[in-house]
Amino acid sequence: LKPLPNPTCMQLLYRQITLLSMFPVQLYRSLLFTDPPDGAPTCSMFPANNYTDLALFCSWVGGYPPAILKWSPYVNGENQQGIYNVTQIQPGPDTANNSVFTFSKPYIVLSDPSPVEGTSVWMRCGLENGTEPINYIWEQEGHSGVVTTIAESNRSVINITWVTRNHTGLYRCLVRNEVNQQRSDRILLDVIYGPDVPHIDVTPYLVTEGGFLAIEKGNVSLMCQASSNPPSQYDWFFNNSRINSGPQLSISKILRTQTGHYTCLVQNTFLNTRSTKSIALTPDWIAHNTG
Repeated sequence: LKPLPNPTCMQLLYRQITLLSMFPVQLYRSLLFTDPPDGAPTCSMFPANNYTDLALFCSWVGGYPPAILKWSPYVNGENQQGIYNVTQIQPGPDTANNSVFTFSKPYIVLSDPSPVEGTSVWMRCGLENGTEPINYIWEQEGHSGVVTTIAESNRSVINITWVTRNHTGLYRCLVRNEVNQQRSDRILLDVIYGPDVPHIDVTPYLVTEGGFLAIEKGNVSLMCQASSNPPSQYDWFFNNSRINSGPQLSISKILRTQTGHYTCLVQNTFLNTRSTKSIALTPDWIAHNTG
């Protein structure tokens, strides 16, 4: 009985001598013993291809023969975020496993998706799992489509203490650690405001000290505009009597009897707020000769 020099194999060689047909014959029989690896596997991950890919690596020291490792992903959706388990499938009855956590897709929670201008709002970037330390980056996409970074920190919540109409837009959060990053879907922050004081455009016109001068028996258009969200309702008044609804007032073949004050009333029915603007309009044949 002689042990082989390799201690990890623990392979023993037996020599058995038998006699066959009066001639000595030596037969060899080998016995193979397996040894499980030490402890649990060691796993790590690192970014690849400029953060577009994530490489997972596991090793398990000790044991004979060397452990064969199998990846078992438990993923969420097509983007393969989730938990990846690595398990020993050979050798021996002793098995162990270890897990590597990648980012789940983040999501945004808004305290109020339609805040009123002048109030406060907070946004939280939710994340089911991810390896610390995690950095949170907030991005805003305005009406022009330009994406700007508005905040970056290790906190998942940002607060806007005084909301203005300029905060209206699409928001998303990006979570990042040393090895991976993920973006949330966009969510709309729709700030409610207005109406502002309206502006009235008169076409055609001449301006005098007393107001606007229009051509008698000509066609006149008055256009009222005021910033508001949601869009406001418009009503026109002539000398305090309601004569039309909508932002535009058209007068065909205006007469001197239509001289007076024209008022545009703008109402935000969501906020129950309103604003007005008045102009003085005088039709006169002099406007024709002067023009």
